[in-house]
Amino acid sequence: MTVYLFFWFAALGFASFIKERWAQIAFALVVFIFVGLRYETGFDWPTYKRSFEFMAVDPTLEAVVAYSQAYQVEQGWLAVTAIVALIFPEYEFLQAIVALSLIVSVYKLSRALGVENAALALAIASTFLLFTLMLSTTRQCFALSIFNFASIAALNRRWLRMVLLSAFAMSIHVSTIFYIAAMLYAVARPALPTVRGAVAMSIAGIAFVLAIPAFVSFLPPILASRVDWYGLDQSAQGVSLWQIYFLILGAFITGYALRARPKTEDHRSTFHRRLIIALTVMSMCTYSLDVIRDRISYEMFLLFSIYLARSDLPARVVARAAAAVMGLFFSIVNIYAPENRIVFEPYQNYLVVSFTGDRGDGLARQQILERDFERR
Repeated sequence: MTVYLFFWFAALGFASFIKERWAQIAFALVVFIFVGLRYETGFDWPTYKRSFEFMAVDPTLEAVVAYSQAYQVEQGWLAVTAIVALIFPEYEFLQAIVALSLIVSVYKLSRALGVENAALALAIASTFLLFTLMLSTTRQCFALSIFNFASIAALNRRWLRMVLLSAFAMSIHVSTIFYIAAMLYAVARPALPTVRGAVAMSIAGIAFVLAIPAFVSFLPPILASRVDWYGLDQSAQGVSLWQIYFLILGAFITGYALRARPKTEDHRSTFHRRLIIALTVMSMCTYSLDVIRDRISYEMFLLFSIYLARSDLPARVVARAAAAVMGLFFSIVNIYAPENRIVFEPYQNYLVVSFTGDRGDGLARQQILERDFERR
């Protein structure tokens, strides 16, 4: 746990005072080394590594289709995996490419939205996303990164590029459809976000959630299976601590995005705030569907972190501190769950294991985790 605490506080402290471009680049490099060059740390990496090794042996379209049907994985992700497997010898290179795509997309999107200190945005976002998007859900991370580039295209009214990038993001992870819906709302009309609009979206969102069981039967089998998994099968029973947490987090983000306007409001900040509010309302409406809610919340918190990095917001220091505290609460409480400690501690890095020759104990820890799940 010590290494993660050091990363967070060092990142937040350093990024808060960054002004020069070289310092922003140096910060991005450090984050890349820590996140992109992790080794057998976090959830899901055995699944991604298995698909990488499969595609390395048979990188054909037929193999992509067969693997997709057998394991219900989006074909776009498998195609990307096959291409990387043709070029690089180890799965860790794919992991590094995904992390690099996230960092570059955050920096590019921040600049497109008129935010100069992208390092601060990334530091705030890491308090919430480190153990989820950044160290575990590799496929979701890549899809989110592509969506960030689609958002830049939408902001610049490059409609064809927006459509192509959005389709690519959905081919990587189908849950990106929620991001795309929020983006379309953000570009639909240039009006400032209002409380009335947020309430209307909430009503529509609740109606959508209630209608999920009705339209699943009309979907193609592979898409219906994803909806079942991310929606119906993973819905929580009763009210949990995390449902309450996400409702509070959503209320905080919505309230600040609605009321805290930048001194120089323009089409970029309006787009940004509308996108944040749309995603936040979606997250709150799906509070009982844990997996969908979490997937939406990744981009919601990242975009909010970029917004907080603006230098012309009222009470921005207090808002940044509040967001960081809420993010750290989420991450620190989560890591003390037994299964999380197994996969995140100790932290391992590819550079270290390559230099020392010690391949680490990540696989052994995953086997312990699988045995624990089997006993439940």
